[in-house]
Amino acid sequence: PMWGVAGGLNDAEIAGVAAYFAGQKPKPNAAGGEAAKIAAGKEIFLHGKGDAVPACFACHGNQAEGTEQAPRLAGQHAAYLLKQLHVFSTSQRPSAVAMQAIIHGLDEDDLNNLAVYLQSL
Repeated sequence: PMWGVAGGLNDAEIAGVAAYFAGQKPKPNAAGGEAAKIAAGKEIFLHGKGDAVPACFACHGNQAEGTEQAPRLAGQHAAYLLKQLHVFSTSQRPSAVAMQAIIHGLDEDDLNNLAVYLQSL
């Protein structure tokens, strides 16, 4: 849907839109009533899972705020995050080799818990 809107922007307009969004302060996206899922997701985010899944914060930052190597995850909608996590289990993102290996160490409950935790940040 964004191609139709963004496709007509010139370079200056693109720079202006990018500057606007870069200047916004992210707001938490509460995941009310999901305390057990949040706790389980936080455990994976901070400590990983076994030998196959490293702690997510190592690449995505202590509060999932993103780094130069990895995107911000904090506050994203859980449904969106879950969809993106599932994409890593396919060949749709061939340059994401590390995430493709990591995702296979997580089951569906793990993925859901991570998504809910990240939404709560």
